[in-house]
Amino acid sequence: MGRSVVTVGILLVLLFSVDVVSAAPVESQHDEIKKWGRATIAGEVYAISKNILTISKGKKRYLVNILPLTRSHCRFGVPAKITDLSIGDRLNIVGDFINRDRTEINAIWIRDKSISKINPIDYSK
Repeated sequence: MGRSVVTVGILLVLLFSVDVVSAAPVESQHDEIKKWGRATIAGEVYAISKNILTISKGKKRYLVNILPLTRSHCRFGVPAKITDLSIGDRLNIVGDFINRDRTEINAIWIRDKSISKINPIDYSK
């Protein structure tokens, strides 16, 4: 019970600590564009390749880059692998837009709402 409360708390912190997407690009002191704002999208998996997901939201499609630091979870917060994803799954994605058109994202966190794994209870402790 305590572990699930902590997991829910962490997910809430992640969801509510995401910055609102700004219209202006984030720039450094040298006017080099590093990223084009924070991305938070919800959509369906349209296509899957090795490290890239194509997500559709309405008529718009997004390319989502899976990085080594990207964390993915199931609906109830259980860690998931990218290989667990399938076409048609509903995802929430948090990351950074990396192009001006705001159609390509480097994912930081992925939540698959279609997978409902629950942590097994270990009664041996």
